[in-house]
Amino acid sequence: MDKNLTSPNDLIIYAKKLYQFSLTNSLGKELVGYLEQSDYNTTIPKGIPDVPVAHKVGMIPDSLIYNDVGIVYDNSPFAVAIMTKNISYTKSQQVIADLAAIVYKNHKSKVSGKWTYTDKKWYYLDANDTIQTNKWILTSGKWYYVAKDGVMATNTWIRSSGKWDYVVKDGAMLSNSTLLNNDDWYFFNAKGEMLTGWVFIKKKWYYLFKDGNMAVNTTIGDYRIGNDGAWIQ
Repeated sequence: MDKNLTSPNDLIIYAKKLYQFSLTNSLGKELVGYLEQSDYNTTIPKGIPDVPVAHKVGMIPDSLIYNDVGIVYDNSPFAVAIMTKNISYTKSQQVIADLAAIVYKNHKSKVSGKWTYTDKKWYYLDANDTIQTNKWILTSGKWYYVAKDGVMATNTWIRSSGKWDYVVKDGAMLSNSTLLNNDDWYFFNAKGEMLTGWVFIKKKWYYLFKDGNMAVNTTIGDYRIGNDGAWIQ
């Protein structure tokens, strides 16, 4: 009888396809977002702490098979897949975490870059001293964006994967925060994406129009909105 077989290489192919899909499609980005919020964080995420990881674990306990595949979102995102067999669940978690740490250490040694300040502008250089363009850079837990000319963006909106983000004066992307811009308020989630529609924050409901700005002193459907933007219940 034929068996269904797979390999780490197969899982890497799927992860790369998902990553590429998420760059151009909002549904793909949403799916990656769900994988970043996985409750199973004792494998690849444990081995690569403080770096966003979108991953999916798999297991066949009766056969002592456990695996994990993920997209690691550092400055040069990459995919990693690790499979184990014939060891306990507890030991497999540690083995996967340890191997992920080794892979990441090797990855960083090859792609580590640096910021450089020239003519009052910040640029990011890769390991070959090549200026990076049109991409997000993760530094000390914060995301920064370098534009097509390589200059780090500041105090501006960034359109990325079908969503709007905002970078402040020091270049860091806003996340889990609000923004007052041209007398309008905007809200951003943990991933830095501008929110729209109804949002529930600090026990109050607010409505954000399609362009993101908060509704004030108006009526949305049957709901009255006050001067502070909160629904008057």
